[in-house]
Amino acid sequence: MSLDKAIKFGKERRKRYWGAKEYDVSCRNGGGCPWCYGDRKGHKEKIQQIKEDELLDELLDEFYDDGDEDDLLMDFDDEL
Repeated sequence: MSLDKAIKFGKERRKRYWGAKEYDVSCRNGGGCPWCYGDRKGHKEKIQQIKEDELLDELLDEFYDDGDEDDLLMDFDDEL
């Protein structure tokens, strides 16, 4: 049965969109409007940002942690 025929005989059972989905196609499920995208992807982006920050901190610690801090202080004191 084609869609036109189903509508004509009252057999079409699809639900209408309601809310913002009724007016904006990009706001439907999986849509790309900024509001829905932020709600859907926000949690993953926050976790990703936290992981990137932790990795950056680790790399910086490895780069700047050449030796024991006490040795550095002793060397500085010896020069005075």
